[in-house]
Order: sequence, then structure tokens, then C-alpha cells
Amino acid sequence: MVVRAAVVGFLSIELLDELVFGAREAALPAIRTDLGLSYAEIGLALALPNVASAVAEPLLGLLGDVWRRRVLVVGGGVAYGLALLLLAGAGGLWMLVLAFVVLYPASGAFVSLAQASFMDAEPDRRERNMLRWTTVAYVGALGGPAVIGLALALDLGWRPVFVALGVLSLAVAVGASRLPLASAPQGGTLRSALRAVRRLAVARWLVLLQAADLLSDVLFSFLALYLVDEAGLSSATAALALTAWLGAGLVGNVAALRLAESVGGIRLVRATAALATGIFAGFLLVEPAGAKLALLICLGAVTAGWYPVLKARLYAELPGRSGTVMAASGAFDLVALLPPLAVGLTADRYGLDAALWLLLAGPAILLLGLRRLR
Repeated sequence: MVVRAAVVGFLSIELLDELVFGAREAALPAIRTDLGLSYAEIGLALALPNVASAVAEPLLGLLGDVWRRRVLVVGGGVAYGLALLLLAGAGGLWMLVLAFVVLYPASGAFVSLAQASFMDAEPDRRERNMLRWTTVAYVGALGGPAVIGLALALDLGWRPVFVALGVLSLAVAVGASRLPLASAPQGGTLRSALRAVRRLAVARWLVLLQAADLLSDVLFSFLALYLVDEAGLSSATAALALTAWLGAGLVGNVAALRLAESVGGIRLVRATAALATGIFAGFLLVEPAGAKLALLICLGAVTAGWYPVLKARLYAELPGRSGTVMAASGAFDLVALLPPLAVGLTADRYGLDAALWLLLAGPAILLLGLRRLR
């Protein structure tokens, strides 16, 4: 049993991470305006860090199983804070890209290895603990757009927010040194991680996690831009709309925590994937901003349980090798650079409204991949 103080420590790291990324997504319209970026450049800035992460995270994950996990987590937290300070001072596209390229692998060391340690601590409660993890994540993600919306409403701009988050990250990194972060008892090698990816059961969960990401993180990356450019909202109102969407996700995640125990996690994901298909299509088709926001809130609620259920199943495929799970996920994450880049390039050519239809591939893949699983 993980002691309460350790649980709070682990969940605080995830709370901070989602606060940071929630603020970043909500700030994208303001960042785009300040730096004079196109949709394609935004897609590039969101895609290139995934390359750095895909290279670094497999190595970090394997090191987390065989070396000093505590050093990796604390060091990652320090790099995370410094990357946010660099982001706050970005004056153009390439400084922005550099900040994100440092931030993503740092998040792998800081946040992903903390999650791995949390999963190692109670193997028989992985699904429940992942749902707790994502519940806290929604709280953090809610705070990010709210903080950006407030800062923009007060004419403070987006940069002071990231300065404050950078300083807070450095403080949380110091506190992480007291967490139970011992390496898992089983070691791994890069070859073993690649073998894990090739295993059909492991590869299936990796593909399904990427599919689930389309209507969560990928949509989130472009949602504020869509609400400003296509729905006609102001940047401050769009940030508040993202807050409402994430609030619905928080409610949906709490509901999923209960429903997964009664009806089963896989059955829950299948049912909500079917619902999400219709809701997202309706969101793109309707024109009144009020109707769009209502459907957006529904979408946030029904997709909330996807990531924790699927990620818990991935950890269960490689028991006692949580660092190798991270390595396998990182090796597979090169795939993650394609959706934001595809959306950005399609939006430049056909408009963002047309580009977002690509994201319906997510629930379609979930329905196909889970149709025979219990």
C-alpha cells in the first residue's frame, strides 16, 4: 500500500504537468499572434518535440529500470522548469521549438517515470490508480486555460504565466527527491523494449493509446485555434471554453472510475467511442457557437476514461517492468508526430474546419481494436 504522502507527491507531479500543457494549449492563439506563426509552423512546433521524445524516452525508460530512477526524475524536473523559462522568453519559431524539444523529454523523465513508479507500487490496483492519476490530470488541465484566460483578460500576456510555472516546476522537482522512486526489480535492454513493441498484445495497446489521443491531446492542441478562427470566439472566451471542456472531462473521469468497476473498462471504452463519433461529427457540423460548446462539453465527458483504462492494460502486459513500458511507448511515439503535422498541413490547404475531420479516425480505430476484448 502506498502511503498517503507518497500518493500526494506522485499526483502533484501530474497536476503540475497538466497545468503546464493546459496553459500552453490555451495560450497558442496568443503565442501565434505574438510570434507571427502559420498553421504549418504551429504543426511543426508541436510535431518536432515528439521526435525528440521518441528518441529520448526509450532510453530514459530503460535507465529507469536498471539505474537510479530518483536521479532521472529529479533531473528531469529541473530540465522541465528550465524549458518553461525558455518558453516564456521565446522570440520566434525556433526558440519556441527548442523550448518544446527540451520540455517533452524532460516530461518523460519527470512525469512518465513518476507514473511508472506509481504503477509499480500497487500492481493489483493499476486501473483504479490510473483513473485517479487522470482525475488529478483533469484538475491541472482545467487550471491551465483558466490561468491563461485570466492573464489575457487582465492584459498581462501569456509569458508571466510560464515564468511562474517554471519556478513552480523547480520547487516540485526538489520535493520529488523524497518520493519512493526505486527502480523496478527487473531490468531491460533496448532490444527487450523493441521485442515488447513487436509483441501483438503490447503493440495493440500502443496503437489504441495513439488512437485515443486523437480526440484528446491532438484535438486539444488545435481546439483554441479552431474556436477563435472558425467559431469566432475571442482568445479569452476560447480559453474559458477549453476550461469547460476539461471540466466535463473531470466529471467524466470520476464517472469512469465508478463505471469501470461495474461494467468493465473495455466495455466502457467501446461504448463511449461509439458515442464520441456522433458527438464530434455534430460539433464540426453545427454552426451556432452555443451548440458547438454544448457538444464539446459532451465530448469531453465521454472520452475521459479512454487513456487510463488503455494505459493500465499496457502496464499489465509487462508486469514489474514499468520502465520498459515507458521505453516501448517512447519507441512507438514517433507515430505521435504525424497527427498534429497532418492537421496543420491540411488546415493550411483546406482550412482548420476540414482538417479536424481527420481526428474521427481515433474512435473508429478504438471500435475496431476492442471489438473482441472483454
